[in-house]
Amino acid sequence: MTDIKSDVDRYGFERSEDFDFESYEAFMSEYLSVLAKRLMKWEKIMKANGLSKSRKVKRYVRKGIPSELRSEVWLNVSSAKRLQEEYPNKYNDFINNSSLEKKVIDAIDGDIHRTFPENIYFHELRQDNLLKPMCNVLRAYAQYNPDIGYCQGLNYIVGMLLLQTKNECDSFWLLVELMDKYVPNFYSAKMLALRVECSVLDYYISSLHPRLHAHFQKHGIDMQLFVSKWFVCLFMDVLPVETVLRIWDCLFYEGSKILLRTAFTLIVASKDEFLQTDDFTKMCELFKKIVKDNAVMDCHTFLQKCFTIPKAFSRSKIKKLREQYTLELTNS
Repeated sequence: MTDIKSDVDRYGFERSEDFDFESYEAFMSEYLSVLAKRLMKWEKIMKANGLSKSRKVKRYVRKGIPSELRSEVWLNVSSAKRLQEEYPNKYNDFINNSSLEKKVIDAIDGDIHRTFPENIYFHELRQDNLLKPMCNVLRAYAQYNPDIGYCQGLNYIVGMLLLQTKNECDSFWLLVELMDKYVPNFYSAKMLALRVECSVLDYYISSLHPRLHAHFQKHGIDMQLFVSKWFVCLFMDVLPVETVLRIWDCLFYEGSKILLRTAFTLIVASKDEFLQTDDFTKMCELFKKIVKDNAVMDCHTFLQKCFTIPKAFSRSKIKKLREQYTLELTNS
């Protein structure tokens, strides 16, 4: 890695004038050696078991997938590779036989040039820019799933997938897996599952931190208002890129529970600050601040917190809560 003091990070994102190079360098000086050791361990386990699911692989994923292997691991653990092999011509068929409504095409085209303006790989004048590949993937997905078509937020997700895979077809099938298996209905017309997820998060804050929840209620804090963006773009364009990728590592391996864990950790880790704030406007600013704090730059420590601070997130309980809130919101 050679980007510690560069104005552009390894993924092509330009750093702001107020970027905290001192904190970043302090973190990366330790993290670089961890990444090197992790790469050797990953290469060994991939040769040994071909990424068959196991406690060991799960532990490795939670500790982070090396960037050199991330695309390959995502494709394998998410089953996107299996789908790609099962339907080898499907993506090209979508690209070559587009039958989208004009309003969908216009919506995609309108968002393309607003995606990652601070990333050099999405600059129109750059010869190898990713604007056309992003457009292709989004149009292909809109044909694959006409019920969703296109929804704002998907552009950021596809952009990050392309930055990782450098391959349209791989990115398309990873997007299919995300939308079909991990976050179904997040992007439907009424965004029902997105609203349900916000309700589940609110339940856990109420259940595990009732004082904080009462404080939010007192000051009119609606979880959906603040957290919807976090969920809809899977924390992309919200948290530092390296941290987002670590979250996505877990998302592709374990499923969407990591999104709840992350949101819960962000809020609860700043519980004292929230409780000391008695002004709605200042509380809104605090929601913006907690996703830019230096604590989230240290992706390794932050991910460890995501698996220790939310202690009681059982899969069966989350499933029941989702069913309950889906019924309530559908009938409301």
